[in-house]
Amino acid sequence: RALSRRDPTSVLMAQGDVHKNMMQALLGAGAMAEDDLLSKLEECIGLHQDAAKRAKLKFADNKDQDKATLDSVVSVLNTQLDPLGLKVAKQRSKHDDKQVYYGIVNLRPDELVKLGTNLDKGEQELFHKILDEIDASEEKEIDEIGAHNKRNECTPRVSSDDATSCLQQLEHGQWLHKSDDGSFSLGIRILLQRMYTSNATAGEA
Repeated sequence: RALSRRDPTSVLMAQGDVHKNMMQALLGAGAMAEDDLLSKLEECIGLHQDAAKRAKLKFADNKDQDKATLDSVVSVLNTQLDPLGLKVAKQRSKHDDKQVYYGIVNLRPDELVKLGTNLDKGEQELFHKILDEIDASEEKEIDEIGAHNKRNECTPRVSSDDATSCLQQLEHGQWLHKSDDGSFSLGIRILLQRMYTSNATAGEA
């Protein structure tokens, strides 16, 4: 059967419920901190004990062993996702928590499976202009008012309400990171994506 363009979990049916549920968790969250993903792995193994036993997966409540188990699950996911041009990537956050994050990235410019947000054309342009401003700034950030005002440079111009909604969506989706002082910098999903694609194509939210 042809691989589904819309549901990457369809390629994991043969791998059992643990792998399928881990994929669903990553797709739903966009990016997850390693500690959260380990907790999800423990939950999945507990809920799907037969599938876990068949896959020889066990949660040992020992961080090093459990991280090795997580790595083995991610390796299986990546083997299955490769034909779709997708990959589970990981990188340490540059923000305050400094945690390692995992997220699904697109490896192909044509994006066989599109992940991210449902931004319209004007909001996509706003997002790219914000990314360009962040990349060009010495501090690698843009203040909230500056980000919001980028809407005036878009064609057609994005309304104030739509710009506010767009910024909230990008922050919630972890494409942008908002600091305590209200400044925006690159979110973990952009950082993960840029490990495998150029800056020009890494803003496809």
